[in-house]
Amino acid sequence: MPKVILHVEDEEDDAFLFRRAMTKAGCSVPIQLASDGQTAIDYLKGTGSFAKRDEFPLPSLVLLDLKLPHVPGLEVLKWIRQEAALLVPVVILSSSENENDITAAYELGGNAYLVKPSDTSEFPEIAKTITDFWLRRNRPHPNAVQGGAGKHPTSRCDPHA
Repeated sequence: MPKVILHVEDEEDDAFLFRRAMTKAGCSVPIQLASDGQTAIDYLKGTGSFAKRDEFPLPSLVLLDLKLPHVPGLEVLKWIRQEAALLVPVVILSSSENENDITAAYELGGNAYLVKPSDTSEFPEIAKTITDFWLRRNRPHPNAVQGGAGKHPTSRCDPHA
């Protein structure tokens, strides 16, 4: 089953840079973008325009910004872990280096916390790190619902996809 990333990011430039960096890292995993916290929750619930799971499969990885409109990233993370009880890996990808944000993210069940690089030339290294660990090497919890059902092409990042 192919993997899918849900990238929750309100800054169009950051979303573009990340997508381009993933391509440069040799990864063709489909990336679904949610531009605010409520859209991310709707996507994960499969409600409204996201009801067709073959078009909007559950992700195998969520990349989550913290500073989001409508519903902040930490509230989205809390919803993922407590309300939805999803076992999908959630990697915080934020510009915040605030220790309180980092602590809260881990306490709410985040799997990793990466700080967005201030130098855009470093985005490919972040993408390579995410690709190598989270999409190639990491093995999900056996009870996790794996995203990827549908007509997306098989990922070049993971031979097990």
